[in-house]
Amino acid sequence: MEAEDKIILSFIEYLQFEKRYSIHTTRAYHQDLREFYFYIQQTFEVVSFAEVQPTMFRSFMAYLSEKRNQPKTIHRKISSLQSFSKFLLKKQLISADPLQKIKKPKISKRLTEGVDQITVEKLFEEFQEVVDYPMVLKRMLISMLYSTGMRRAELVSLKQNDIDLSGSQIKVFGKRGKERIIPMTNFLKKEILNYLATRNREFPLFDGDDFFLHPQGKSITVSHVYQFVRESLSMVTTASKKGPHQFRHAFATHLLDEGAELVAVKELLGHSSLAATQVYTHQSIERLRDIYKKKHPKA
Repeated sequence: MEAEDKIILSFIEYLQFEKRYSIHTTRAYHQDLREFYFYIQQTFEVVSFAEVQPTMFRSFMAYLSEKRNQPKTIHRKISSLQSFSKFLLKKQLISADPLQKIKKPKISKRLTEGVDQITVEKLFEEFQEVVDYPMVLKRMLISMLYSTGMRRAELVSLKQNDIDLSGSQIKVFGKRGKERIIPMTNFLKKEILNYLATRNREFPLFDGDDFFLHPQGKSITVSHVYQFVRESLSMVTTASKKGPHQFRHAFATHLLDEGAELVAVKELLGHSSLAATQVYTHQSIERLRDIYKKKHPKA
């Protein structure tokens, strides 16, 4: 293995084991670094990261734009390289950070439209009388997503011990293993009890730790969650976006619409900063503006 490949691998292991980044994130970092290293080798005949100059990064950004990469994608790739550059500096593999003055492209903060309250109610009406396990599972997934604002990966990793029915709360492990507690509503508690009763009848010999179980008796995956949620939403809406993340948007915006404090929503979502949560207030304002234009006599 080339020396530079070993350095990249060392960085990826640092992200995995010290920073506790997810497999998905570290894989993206690895791909970004390999793409950049291949580019500077082919374009500038550079063989060592110590030889990299700021102009090479700007050239790489232009190359990404020519390949029709979206600003959001370029932004992420530059973030990967900046983290790597800081790692090299920390390990004294370079003497100065060549990305220190590199500016990332601006990206839009426009949010994907969430699921509105009418659609949510229609969806629960569709699941009102379900008794077979596959449909009860779908209802439970929808209930958990909408009632907690969990990410898809957090949902999949949920364990039975994370569900505290007596204390009416759920323990969630978010990005980088950060733990947070989400209160459990009476509605969600009833949904959980119904789901567990149905699951235990369907799989009486199941003794695993997973809370969610696929109808085939195996662990549920993020792909399964996306598939089940898309199938469910297709019953009540023709909107193009029908993924689990729409319920996270809905959870945040519906709370803010009803007067919830921004800091409280931030904690529930597991955001590290208020800036990440604040974009949901823009969506709430847009919704209010739309209502005003439609309903006010002088609008």
